[in-house]
Amino acid sequence: MCEIAEAFDFRFKGGKGSHRIYVRKGVEGMLFFQNVGGKAKHHQEKQLIKIIEKYNLVEEGNNMYKYAIEIFYSEEDNGYIAFIPELPGCSAFGETEEKALEEVKMAMELWLETAKKEGRKIPQPHGKDMPFAPHALNWLAYNMAYLAHFVSPKF
Repeated sequence: MCEIAEAFDFRFKGGKGSHRIYVRKGVEGMLFFQNVGGKAKHHQEKQLIKIIEKYNLVEEGNNMYKYAIEIFYSEEDNGYIAFIPELPGCSAFGETEEKALEEVKMAMELWLETAKKEGRKIPQPHGKDMPFAPHALNWLAYNMAYLAHFVSPKF
């Protein structure tokens, strides 16, 4: 349940015992979840569904996290790099895989918000069905090739 809330951009704000609380900018109130036997209660699921419908978050949630995310360990950076191949330049660092994933989700949100504000084309997510997925070794070359379309190299 918490992962679903996070997919709709709710942020974990704290917890105590089996209780978890989530908030989202622009949404009144808070989401409360209680883990009972590894599951949330039905009334909590209904609460989330009502909020998603009330604030029209379905379309945003459907697209926001369907982009493929690749994570690899970088010896050079002494940590994990997460990137989204479909969003050129969108990458993040984390000391753990989990932190890298958390950071790249924030970077993706910023990438998409900025592209929208700037009137740039936003690629449709292909998720796991992406026709290509540059591997870690190709990550730099992929992003450099993208940048070459906008910047003339100077020596």
